[in-house]
Amino acid sequence: MNLNRSNQKTSIPFRPDIEGLRALAVGLVSASHAELPFLQGGLVGVDVFFVLSGYLITSLLMHETSSPGTVNFARFYARRTAHCAAGAGPHQRVRTHGAGRVPGRVR
Repeated sequence: MNLNRSNQKTSIPFRPDIEGLRALAVGLVSASHAELPFLQGGLVGVDVFFVLSGYLITSLLMHETSSPGTVNFARFYARRTAHCAAGAGPHQRVRTHGAGRVPGRVR
């Protein structure tokens, strides 16, 4: 399914620095859920992840409005949904598989 029906480029340049910070934020949240006593900071990780994600989404919207001057929200959210759905399957498999292997309580 082609979600980019116009000829405009709808992506922004890849930013390895931002991607690295997002990975660090996810690691902090994961460590918090694993209740590692030496690495607490899940709430900070959530804040960092949402701030960076907001920056990236705003950048995408600004980029999209720069060419035709309007945003096709249906296409924009279809792309975001496809992007998020790509990671949902592997995430759920890891979470389900790992739930029985972690000692302690499972929330």
